[in-house]
Amino acid sequence: MRFAQDIGRRLVCMLCFAASLVAVQAQGTQTFSASAVKAAYLVNFAKFTTWPNQQANPQMPLVIGVADDREVEEFLFKLIAGQKIQEHPLRVRRVMSDSDLAGCHIVYFGDVLAGDLVRMIETIANGPVLTVSSAQGFLEKGGMVGFYSENKNLRFEIDSARTAESGLVLSSRLLALARSNPQRAR
Repeated sequence: MRFAQDIGRRLVCMLCFAASLVAVQAQGTQTFSASAVKAAYLVNFAKFTTWPNQQANPQMPLVIGVADDREVEEFLFKLIAGQKIQEHPLRVRRVMSDSDLAGCHIVYFGDVLAGDLVRMIETIANGPVLTVSSAQGFLEKGGMVGFYSENKNLRFEIDSARTAESGLVLSSRLLALARSNPQRAR
């Protein structure tokens, strides 16, 4: 019975991800670049994450910040046009300085320099902000979700202890698809 439930959960997650990719393709993209896949993942992370006090103001936008990756930012703008998650409108914000981090629910770090990356993560470390990047060693630098390539596929790993410490609740469906960070496993 448990096996059937796990398969069902994985199927739901995969369908949501596939629907996001279809939306990208329907908007004129012929192939799925790494940036398009990352953008689709970011939207799905928003769907499967609960923030503290999220229900207090259902009209409050969910803001996805993007630092130093214009291509991911452009795909996000296309993907989220008019979309809502549980009545929350989705917004994209270009992050160019620490002050742009305020009010973000998710921040994707692109080609940010290592020193700037650590500083920006420290700026939002105590808040409920899901941090995501494909930078090498991102989780070890304090990040929460790290993209990596496996057999030519984009995958992700999650530091679930760090997300819990920040007050974020990740869906078990999302966690089932992720590789957990073995260096912080408890």
